[in-house]
Amino acid sequence: IFGHGQRDAGRLGDGERHGERRALVDGDGVRNRDAVGERLGLGLCVLIAYRLGQHDGGSQRLAGAYGDGLVVSVPPIRSAVERCLANVAAGAAEAGRSFDRSAFQLTTLTAVAVLEPGEALDSDRVIEQCGPMAVMAYHYAYERQRQFGVEPPPHLRERWDRYVASVEATPEAQRHYRIHAGHGTYLHPDEREFATPELIRMTCMVGTPGELAEQIRALEDAGLDHVMVLPSFASRYRATEELATKVFPLLG
Repeated sequence: IFGHGQRDAGRLGDGERHGERRALVDGDGVRNRDAVGERLGLGLCVLIAYRLGQHDGGSQRLAGAYGDGLVVSVPPIRSAVERCLANVAAGAAEAGRSFDRSAFQLTTLTAVAVLEPGEALDSDRVIEQCGPMAVMAYHYAYERQRQFGVEPPPHLRERWDRYVASVEATPEAQRHYRIHAGHGTYLHPDEREFATPELIRMTCMVGTPGELAEQIRALEDAGLDHVMVLPSFASRYRATEELATKVFPLLG
């Protein structure tokens, strides 16, 4: 959604979901946008559900106004899920659209680690598996400050100046590469210190098999439909096996 007005992006998707050719007006003028099939290099157009990927309240309301679902990356706690759904419902109401909760799919993106007996959140294994997801909070906050002047959230402020200094050691002309280096796939060496147990706990799902199963049930009870897991690239097979063998059997 970055780079386009929220409402323009919503209107774009509202047309493309039906395989139409649309024009988007933005700061660069009018650009024709091909139908979904054409954009993906396919020889056909199909009717698809349109799911917006958003994180802030205004964008979540946009999903209620135009979307069939919403993909977020929010703290894996009940209040965050309930807040997302409230924003979606508000957006639908503002747009004069009926909000059918049973037909709307809410997904959150996170990383998951199943703790071994006695293992702590600052173990090398947990940091490798969840650290890239956790520090994405800094990437996002830095972009918001750089582009829109928004101050970082309270939980990032203690280490914020050190983080900014590490990013801005890269010359401006190349900095856009550095900001998102390793984004969700590996932990940049200069960012390991920011993958703290507190941030991992806030952004990821980490615990024993029983704790994770209980957390997933609580999120489902709050209205979450799907958990989309993004482990580091190096731990992708291990993370998948952990979930499949240790957590899924507890969910029935």
